[in-house]
Amino acid sequence: MPRFSYKVQGTDGHVQTGIVEAANKSGALEVLIARGQTPLKLHPAGDKTELRNWFKPAPKEFSVKDAAEFSGDLARLLDSGFSLHQALQMTAVSAGSKPARDLAERCAEQVQKGGSLHSVLATETSGPALALAGLVQAGETAGHLEKVLQDASSSFGASAAFKEKLGSALVYPAIILFMISLTLLVFFTMVLPRLRPLFDDVGDRLPVMTKALLGFGQLCEVWGPWLALGLLVLLIGMRARPALKHKVKQFFDRLLLGRLGMGGPKLAGFSAYARTLGLLVNSGVPLPAANSVAAGAVANIVLCEKFEELSAPLRGGKNLSDLLGNLPGAPELLVRMAVIGERSGKLGPALTDAAGILERSARTRMERLMAALTPAVTIVLGIIVALVVGALFLGLASLTEIDV
Repeated sequence: MPRFSYKVQGTDGHVQTGIVEAANKSGALEVLIARGQTPLKLHPAGDKTELRNWFKPAPKEFSVKDAAEFSGDLARLLDSGFSLHQALQMTAVSAGSKPARDLAERCAEQVQKGGSLHSVLATETSGPALALAGLVQAGETAGHLEKVLQDASSSFGASAAFKEKLGSALVYPAIILFMISLTLLVFFTMVLPRLRPLFDDVGDRLPVMTKALLGFGQLCEVWGPWLALGLLVLLIGMRARPALKHKVKQFFDRLLLGRLGMGGPKLAGFSAYARTLGLLVNSGVPLPAANSVAAGAVANIVLCEKFEELSAPLRGGKNLSDLLGNLPGAPELLVRMAVIGERSGKLGPALTDAAGILERSARTRMERLMAALTPAVTIVLGIIVALVVGALFLGLASLTEIDV
């Protein structure tokens, strides 16, 4: 029987973790609720010893775009007079992505049995679903679920549009890089080895550029298979061991936060955190709990861990503005807006406004980066191709200098 890892809040208020066996995720959720526990997280435990699980494609997660569509459709249906169960059933049919349809079906099943919507959302592993769970819980408690879902749809929609724009800007440079890299790979692995015997009799008359080209080709022949094998082992290891995948992603996320990202990814991470936190606080979620959810909604692992560390001091009564001020790399605008929000008692709207400003700044920086990246990639790869072709033709020209 499948096993599921869970994190729940017990009847005594303490958080507990463990493993439960059930036929499916809905069954595991029912078992936990029957015990009187409030589910916080629930996901398949997985058997890491089975090789077939290593190569099994990872299911697509519930994304920010899915959250915008899910909450928007649900809000419109509730506004039209449908019950929550009916609205979830219709969302399960109309949703554009499979993760959203599956989630709506699970929610509808649980709500029909008397459960709450947020209890199902809280068992998801994706950041947008967890953020939506906190909002829904606040909306259900306060009795204005429809309004909360409308705000959530607008917020998630803005974040999704920002991510799609950045993704679209990366397509052209990625295509250029892939095609030229593929051409060079074919040249060094298939063409150059067949041309090498032509230069054996040239000796010292072979140009330096051609010697370097042949030497690099031999290096690729010797170490290329080992490099490919190492990459394959790394990919399998990342699939089999989530801890390794976490470390690899953490390494690249740290690079993006440096000069390589020109500040764009860092601003995007802070804007996502501020937007989610502001939305949660504005909906009535306590600040420490809202901070944990908002941290999980940030895609950059390094920033996510930094934000998560703020939850304990917040529970101890520390001000958010002070904690953000001590956070390395925190935008001054966000710190100032947090100070204004705390003093005026409108922290949620202040954070949402700061998120909008940071998002525009991140978009501007990323647009500049993309504008510089496309010609830079084209020029660099063009120079590489020119050097390779030049070295090859110089070597061919030296063949005419052989003594007969």
